[in-house]
Amino acid sequence: NYNLFLRMSFVLTRSQSKVLEYATPVLLFGVGVALQPSVEERYLYMRCFLDLFVWLSASNLVLSVLFGSLFYVVSKDKIQHGKRPTTDTTRAIIEATKAIVTTAGIGAYPWMLTVQGKETAFASTIEEASPFGITALYYVKIVIGIFASDAWTYWKHRILHHPSLFAIHRVHHTFKDPNTFVGFAIHPIEAVLTFFPILFVCQTTVKLWWPLHAPFILFFILLNFYLHCGLDVPVLEKFFSSVFINTSKFHNIHHAKTVTHFGEMMTLWDYIMGTDPYADYRTNTSSVSPNGNKNSDDEDTKSSECTY
Repeated sequence: NYNLFLRMSFVLTRSQSKVLEYATPVLLFGVGVALQPSVEERYLYMRCFLDLFVWLSASNLVLSVLFGSLFYVVSKDKIQHGKRPTTDTTRAIIEATKAIVTTAGIGAYPWMLTVQGKETAFASTIEEASPFGITALYYVKIVIGIFASDAWTYWKHRILHHPSLFAIHRVHHTFKDPNTFVGFAIHPIEAVLTFFPILFVCQTTVKLWWPLHAPFILFFILLNFYLHCGLDVPVLEKFFSSVFINTSKFHNIHHAKTVTHFGEMMTLWDYIMGTDPYADYRTNTSSVSPNGNKNSDDEDTKSSECTY
């Protein structure tokens, strides 16, 4: 039994997870610096790292405030009723900062190549990025990429709910009643698993066309803010759910219950795997307190287990 094998062979503890929280970004940065062949390139890598860290941190804070305010103006219908712990936003910023340091360590190298004017995966024309130079095939490539990314994020997320690894994902689940600041408040290891595809930019054979690639990345980032806003915006809920895109209510069930609704981009894999894609929110979470006291820490870990 695969489930039993993982349980018996290795279970990451919270103390080990805490060590990895700080060791991961430090190690990534150190390796990134050490891999550069010259002193000049090491300084350039560090500058690119710092530029990315500042830009990502500022963007996260500004967009969290902007979209949190926007969604509240559009709809004051809070999904989980009650007062959210006042410390949640501060904790979310701290956790997101660790994830951003990690992401900057990953992204600094492709950004460095761009600064140096070296060739990357980005092509100058759509024809150049298209298989066999056929533009229609690039759109096929995009569709395949979207479904492949959605499958990866679903199974990555679900596997992190296995008791063997939940100590990593537990960082994100300490926020049972999320707000927009929580979207990127994840463990550095989870940040690596989520954002490592950035390194594909270094692979020139991948061939991407930025004008079509960027909108999908931007949409996923903005969607993440909506998923964690804690508010019900009816027009978005109705449209997104009709095309299998994740919604705030859908993802809020996951934060409240932990054992269902694993989709991060779309709900398609939840539908395929039967992990409650269309469960009624009010029925499932009416007893969930917004201050996260529904489960004790031990119960959180137990309730996170998936059946594979």
